[in-house]
Amino acid sequence: MTTDDILTPGYRFNSSIALRDLNRLLSTFMAIAPIRLIFEGDAEDPLYSLMDLCAEDEIIHLLVSTAVMNRAHLEHMQKLRENPDENTFEPVDGVCGRLWPTNENGLQPVPLCFREACNKIIHTKSTTFENLECGQPMLRLLGRQGKKEWMVEIEVIEYVRLSVRNFQDAPA
Repeated sequence: MTTDDILTPGYRFNSSIALRDLNRLLSTFMAIAPIRLIFEGDAEDPLYSLMDLCAEDEIIHLLVSTAVMNRAHLEHMQKLRENPDENTFEPVDGVCGRLWPTNENGLQPVPLCFREACNKIIHTKSTTFENLECGQPMLRLLGRQGKKEWMVEIEVIEYVRLSVRNFQDAPA
């Protein structure tokens, strides 16, 4: 039994599945603006209506599945990544958005770390997409933790970047 087996017992993710879903998520977000531009909002065009019909469901599905895989892999790799004697596995930590403790915009936001972004995606009650036209897609999520409401904005590109880093040391 290796140190890796002791520090990371249990199921091992196939990173190629997670990376494929992350690619699909990013590609779906980045395709919305060009598709809208090509068809100039012609709701009669079947390709425009196809995107209108499917994109949101596909994004929600991919967001939840990648958030769940990210959280499970973060937990799975935690002991190895925090082990001072192990320099092969780097901790994955970063900011990919902002958190408002309640959904009132008058309060100052705090940085949203990657792990907490995954949690918020999993537990959100409402999701809206913003900045799709400028190539910097943003998610706005609303939810509740106990009696407290929260709102987060997640920068999609940074979320995907941190997610890819999370799976770089997983077997393919």
